[in-house]
Amino acid sequence: MEAQHFKELVESRRSIYEFAEVQDEVRLNDSLDEAIAAAHWAPCHHRTFPWRFYTIGPTTRNALVPVVKKIIQVKCLAKGMTDDETKEKTEHKLQRFSKTPGLLFVSTRKSPQDPLLEEEDRDATCCAIQNLTLSLWSQGIGSQWSSGPLLNHQETRGLLAVPEDEELIALIKYGVPSRIHKGTRPDVKKFISNLP
Repeated sequence: MEAQHFKELVESRRSIYEFAEVQDEVRLNDSLDEAIAAAHWAPCHHRTFPWRFYTIGPTTRNALVPVVKKIIQVKCLAKGMTDDETKEKTEHKLQRFSKTPGLLFVSTRKSPQDPLLEEEDRDATCCAIQNLTLSLWSQGIGSQWSSGPLLNHQETRGLLAVPEDEELIALIKYGVPSRIHKGTRPDVKKFISNLP
């Protein structure tokens, strides 16, 4: 791979929040398979391969909707929103969740008996997710890495049949983007310490 091509890939990737209305499901599935394969090549300490991927089909997505709804309503209540505001917010968020072309949960292995290994495994899984999002982007598929209460909700874990020794750390929403925002970064030199 040419260095310039990789630089352009990394610098052009954006978190995508708006997806095209029409999606090619076969293309999405093929792209996801390739992206998961790329994720599996991430570096990991002691070759533990701590990542697990949960692809979400229509039945599981529909089962998740009531969980998402509860979480949205709890957030609205905490913000002191009115019933009408809560209803509007809930409908908007649920529509976005339902219309997202693809959903993928990612977990990492927990090792409570070895905190250092658990930290290293989580770091490795984050590397895997970066590989995954870059692979998707190289195929014209945008994604957004989401975190938050949906990942930690017991009903989510139950619906996905996540074992006790795994922690969900990402919900990847993916699909062909309808809009790509411009991105900027501060000067990288501000983040480098050159030591003697």
